[in-house]
Amino acid sequence: MGDDNRRYPFIGRLERIENEANELPKHGLGRWLTPLFKDQVSFCQACESRQLDFRPLIKKPPQFKRTFKNSRDNRNIVDNNDLNDLEMKNAVYINDFSFQEAKARKQCSLCMLLVSSLKWIEKAGWLLYMSCVCILRPRYDCAGEKMKIVHRHQVWLGFQPVEKETFFDMIYVNKFGFARKGRCVIPSAIDFKLPRDWLQQCDRKHSHPAIPSALRSRMQAIMDRGLFRVINTSTRSVEIMTSIPKFVALSYVWGTPLPGSPNYQPLKGWPMPSTISDATIIASSIGFKWIWVDRICIDQNSSSEKAILIPYIKDIFATAQLTIVAGCGKIGASSALMGSPRAIRDDENLVKLDSSIALLPVGDTFWSEESVCVWSTRGWTFEEFVFSRRLLFVFPAEIFFLCGSYTFRESVGHHPIIPNKDKVDRDVLGEDHVSDAATVHSKIQRNPAQMSKVLDARTFVTALEDYSSRDLTVEEDRIPAVAGVIIAALTNPIDEISERALLRHGHPLRFFEILLTWVDFSWGRDPSPIPNKPFVPSWSWASSHSRACFTCQLESYIFLEPNVSWFQYSSLHNHDILGLPTEHNLISDIIQLKLPDGLITGQPWMESLSDGLPPDREGRPSISSSVDGLLSLPKLHLITVVFDARFVQWKHPERYRQSWYEHVLISVGSTETSDDIYNRFHDASMMRQWSIHPELEPHYSSQRIGSRPSPFESFAIITGRAYYKKPNELYYNLYIMLLDRIGPDGTYKRVGLAPLVEIKEGSYFIEVIKNGRPRWEYICLV
Repeated sequence: MGDDNRRYPFIGRLERIENEANELPKHGLGRWLTPLFKDQVSFCQACESRQLDFRPLIKKPPQFKRTFKNSRDNRNIVDNNDLNDLEMKNAVYINDFSFQEAKARKQCSLCMLLVSSLKWIEKAGWLLYMSCVCILRPRYDCAGEKMKIVHRHQVWLGFQPVEKETFFDMIYVNKFGFARKGRCVIPSAIDFKLPRDWLQQCDRKHSHPAIPSALRSRMQAIMDRGLFRVINTSTRSVEIMTSIPKFVALSYVWGTPLPGSPNYQPLKGWPMPSTISDATIIASSIGFKWIWVDRICIDQNSSSEKAILIPYIKDIFATAQLTIVAGCGKIGASSALMGSPRAIRDDENLVKLDSSIALLPVGDTFWSEESVCVWSTRGWTFEEFVFSRRLLFVFPAEIFFLCGSYTFRESVGHHPIIPNKDKVDRDVLGEDHVSDAATVHSKIQRNPAQMSKVLDARTFVTALEDYSSRDLTVEEDRIPAVAGVIIAALTNPIDEISERALLRHGHPLRFFEILLTWVDFSWGRDPSPIPNKPFVPSWSWASSHSRACFTCQLESYIFLEPNVSWFQYSSLHNHDILGLPTEHNLISDIIQLKLPDGLITGQPWMESLSDGLPPDREGRPSISSSVDGLLSLPKLHLITVVFDARFVQWKHPERYRQSWYEHVLISVGSTETSDDIYNRFHDASMMRQWSIHPELEPHYSSQRIGSRPSPFESFAIITGRAYYKKPNELYYNLYIMLLDRIGPDGTYKRVGLAPLVEIKEGSYFIEVIKNGRPRWEYICLV
């Protein structure tokens, strides 16, 4: 925190507390109380007669005293109960509060505050029909190594004997006593002096890396082609740039385009969609002459121009001085940006407790605001977020500013939100939430010149998991919309043809083995309507019908031992991918079957590896001299063990409402059923979900076994790890891919995949593999 004190001297006075409240179940309460904040009314006679004194709520908090035996006991010794006790010393009690009587006094702001809070807490509970005790107490927290008690400038509100509480931000109408003003009242229109000040603070006080030379070179490549256009915020005309200006980029949701909308011709006199128009005004108001908007600055009628620029989207957002995020509305570009001059917000008025203290609902955290807006559910906005250096989020309630160092919000004013790392977990507060996109953004902005190092295996698959859970209007955009993340993960630059080929499957070579282990993880989402996507290979994560998940039970062994991969993947001259067993591959040990020498040396694709380049080099020189030569999808050539087994459906007898099927592998020739296997082992983990698309699932149902070409299916071992769970007892984790043969020459499609976890010599699944005619085989996955 030393750097924080130098850059922001006021932090010492704030005692490093976190001004941003945690995510709480308060959204409904905020909506209930909105009418109260618009009406500034006095207390009713009943409340006046109580002669309530609210001043204890803003007293300096008492310190917690405890004798320590040694210095180690000096940390984390204040818990939630301790803070509760301290808060109760300055609590304000309202006795004999009756919900039924108070709800009739609609002109009393205090009664309405308590009525709305109790109704929200109790819903239709019994406490609504009897007298109770209302308690308002200040909210305290701890900060620093000495665990000093600090005031959070918030008030708990609860009703005895109910345990559940809510809380409010507290504002000091008159400044007296120890405290500063709790938070700012958000005005109906954005005061653009505030975001200008945030930018100036960021420029003066924050140490952000300069734009990397490699990024400037990539931007120069599109400027040399005349493809980098920006909108003049004064004239609203589109101009071609030959050098990088100080510009703003807009990240937004397209929605349905307006009929007859022009693409990138001069826009003066043409009515822009509300989102773009408001963003142009905001950019101009905070001092920027140029703004880049993809819908206007890219020729939407030119498929070749879009294909060229898609890999450069990340570079444009990474070069922009600021990204404006349109987090308002649910109708795409037709939604106004609240707080802009053309879209005034509702006034945020106060509920005064007395002449000095007023309450407001706790403002949503950045994470909660981000998570509920449509913008965060769209696929294209993911990489626009993670590569932007600085972002101005325009949400319906207030604006936030994020840079690589700090977060600012409108309700806090000119000061950044300083996280309090030593705070006590207050039970109902839960934990701080940060989205995966925000985590990836933070990592990239700390070291933008070395993105390939930042995007390690865990970060890369985290990015893909977040991204693949988002929605796309056009399913064919599955890889293009995250092209920037894929390109940024490369350790060496590649030519345009190789780049286009990579973006046909989306698997950088250094993560190839991990990425093959994807499974569908729907989280309740409807699956893609396309079971077989003709625009990506079946083995690519982009062919998943919902969210692609890579972190199954095998993850710790794959991620913790990335240098012991079972296969070495290489790019061929025709941009197909080749996977060969490595010295770490233990499949031969599992099935006691040696890899035949001639299985590799006799293959025609071995010529591609005789060019002297490293096997793992991304983007091997192409046999095609133009992008037009990339007509077919890349294939995966793999030397691995293939075995056969019966693939039998099973439903757990106790999960009557289970909507998915699990399957069990049964040895070829065995007459056992799935229930027989379950009853023999009494272990539901024997059955696996194979993430088969719902439209393909019926092909593998028990009723259709007789109509299959054979009574068994073929499976391939894709990867695995070995480890000792007990001394001298070797265990294996294997990923097994279900294959669908589509040709007589060893050509297959991927249908599903599942992990076989904690198996060992003599275990059931080892016997299934050994009984399934295991063989080293060259297979071609399409």
